[in-house]
Amino acid sequence: EFVTSTSSDEGPDFGKALNTYKTNMKEDLLALWKIWVPATMANFAFMPMWARIPCVAATSALWTCILSSMRGGDVVHSDEMIGGSVRGSTMKLMKEGLNEVFTSSVSVDL
Repeated sequence: EFVTSTSSDEGPDFGKALNTYKTNMKEDLLALWKIWVPATMANFAFMPMWARIPCVAATSALWTCILSSMRGGDVVHSDEMIGGSVRGSTMKLMKEGLNEVFTSSVSVDL
């Protein structure tokens, strides 16, 4: 669920979104601190300057996966999700679209 629920016809339900935020806040913040505090400490203590941004990017990708698994939609209720679930047909369309974008081959002159 995003910041507001878009499932109703009347528009976003800010009250429901706020209640969901209050319900999940403690668990979400504890998970955030378990990932970001050690990652930030390790980043500034041990990473060379050139590796700090990739370290933060990798931590961010990991955090996004964790948060998605904690709060993302489940397969059972995928019909209720905005946009539905990703299926094989969706991946086929994406692959066809990428093939149209990258039609020319790339050659490297050495």
